[in-house]
Amino acid sequence: MLRSNQTTAAGVLRRKVDPGGRLGLDDHADAISEALVKHEMRINCGRVTREYVNTTTDVRAFDAVLGGVVWDDTTVLEDNDGATVTGVTFDPVRGRWTVDTPAVFTYTPTVTGYAYMVDHAAADIAEMVATDLGAGSDFTTAGGESFTRSGPVERLLETARRLRAGAPLHTVPVNTPSNLR
Repeated sequence: MLRSNQTTAAGVLRRKVDPGGRLGLDDHADAISEALVKHEMRINCGRVTREYVNTTTDVRAFDAVLGGVVWDDTTVLEDNDGATVTGVTFDPVRGRWTVDTPAVFTYTPTVTGYAYMVDHAAADIAEMVATDLGAGSDFTTAGGESFTRSGPVERLLETARRLRAGAPLHTVPVNTPSNLR
């Protein structure tokens, strides 16, 4: 069963493996959850990669972007003391935290939470579904109708290869006391 904080990552994974929604991935919620857990990273005091300031309203937005990653729904923006910054809107797919009210920051916030390497997890699920489909075989009915499973299996395996080839391997910079402040 999917953990509640995996909902967004699971939705992105489903769209990568089965954009048409025909494979019945809802029946594989446990496998999707396991694949996400296998490919999750715990980020403590992760660096914010960009800061945007609307000069008219002084509203700030912070990005913590890692390619191919969807942030856990419970990931938070923290201040220098490790306290959660409140009044923030969070987009887990884009990795953007927008402070809802004008604020002046005398520090660079950090990010703490989990990030899922969705491309790797989606490749695992594509391979699993291909294996399930491959257990059936191509056949022809007495009426001459042909049914093949090899086409969808090959497409899923190609999807898995493409996802793995394009998925970045992540190294996360380690924050030390000297670069936190």
